[in-house]
Amino acid sequence: MGVIPGHIKDEVVILGNHRDGRVLGATDPTSGTVSVHETIRGFGALLRKGWKPLRTIVFASWDGEEYGLIGSTEWGEDFADWINKHVVAYVNIDSSTSGSHLGASASPLLAHLLRQTAEEIPHPTSEGRTLWDARHDTGTLFGENLDPEVASMHQEELLAIDSIGVNALGSGSDYTVFLQYIGVPSTNGGFSSTLHDPVYHYHSVFDSQRWQEMYGDPGFYRHVAIAKHIGLQVLRLSGSIVLPFNTTHYSYELESYLDSVEAIASDASFDVDLSPLRNSIHHLQSVSFKLDTEKEGAERNLKKVLKKLKKQYARHRRFRRKLHEIICKVKTIFHKGEQCDSDGFHQREVKLANGKTITYSGGRIHDWAKEHEDSRGEEVVNNRHHHLGHRPPRALVKAIKRVQAVNKKLITFERGFISKEGIKDREWYKHLAVAPGKWLGYGATTFPGLTEALTFDRNTTTAVHEANRLKVVIDNIAETIRA
Repeated sequence: MGVIPGHIKDEVVILGNHRDGRVLGATDPTSGTVSVHETIRGFGALLRKGWKPLRTIVFASWDGEEYGLIGSTEWGEDFADWINKHVVAYVNIDSSTSGSHLGASASPLLAHLLRQTAEEIPHPTSEGRTLWDARHDTGTLFGENLDPEVASMHQEELLAIDSIGVNALGSGSDYTVFLQYIGVPSTNGGFSSTLHDPVYHYHSVFDSQRWQEMYGDPGFYRHVAIAKHIGLQVLRLSGSIVLPFNTTHYSYELESYLDSVEAIASDASFDVDLSPLRNSIHHLQSVSFKLDTEKEGAERNLKKVLKKLKKQYARHRRFRRKLHEIICKVKTIFHKGEQCDSDGFHQREVKLANGKTITYSGGRIHDWAKEHEDSRGEEVVNNRHHHLGHRPPRALVKAIKRVQAVNKKLITFERGFISKEGIKDREWYKHLAVAPGKWLGYGATTFPGLTEALTFDRNTTTAVHEANRLKVVIDNIAETIRA
């Protein structure tokens, strides 16, 4: 694991990828690992330029993924309390590319972020298009002998997306423990093969570097595009004043999940009253609209306060510089031969205990010097430039607390779907809104307890019980995020 400490230490964004493969693993996971390494290299370049994220960033390389998500799951279970308290989002990349079609999956909280970042990145192989447009790419190999059933199944997969083109997350990669067990909003994506791409032999000896270079991604352009995509997601998550979580989109997705359940009940002629659950979802939508207004107001207010403080500081600095220039001239007149550096008034030298000297400008010591002192225990001496004081203005404190309150509500939204009892017959999965389907393998099932009570158990009593469980958690979420 690697860490970039942020200004906010108790809010963490994790970018993760597994490093173990079934056999050669040129696509799964090496293509994803390559993209993560390129992303880290990009963050290293930013750090060398003096950049520092607002939130702490953690890079994770998981082992044992192919044998049941062992590495990420054990780490998640061991540190569940810490993750629940500090981790705001998890960005996952498994395989960067095995074909031409861009797949995107996420918690509805992050669906807009996933799409917006993809729309800002150029298409890897086609000019004038964006990375997001690659969702419609289908390959170049067309023939006559295409099995209709296979084509139909493939089309169903492409249609299983939400209103903005992002799939729900089931399981099959390292985001599972974060989303399904703890309730951390997560994303996952990458290029996959279509019916008209060179055949990708998943989890086989043919997943070789030779195949990747010749057929999977000649020139490695898609690898680079995915590196940019996950990097931009992490930048936005770690650098946004207000977390880029869309609770309103999530609340409307919940209603679409309920629509699907009611269609199942209607087709099977089950008499189940789901109107109380729908009313709770409508209430959540209403509360979420108000939170959207508060999000915008809190961020706008903080920026306004910071802009005002910047102007005050600039006026203060210009006044002191002018005063110092006058004093310098007076000294020069009355004390001939004395040198007075008016340009260097705001230049300060800080001597560290190890003898090193740092020169910085302005009234506050450079962040690097502070971190240098904190991390190595070196005492900063000879620093007497205190004209700005140490206590932040009251308006700034108030504005920051307002933003913190909003972010806390946003963080608790996904956590609110976690139930200690878990989902019937597979209690480890604790997210009541989405889970891997009971018999779908990796595929996601929305409202899993309620859906499977009708499709598998065919029991209306169980269905009513599951609907009540959902109603309780949704009502609790609405109360928690009330602005």
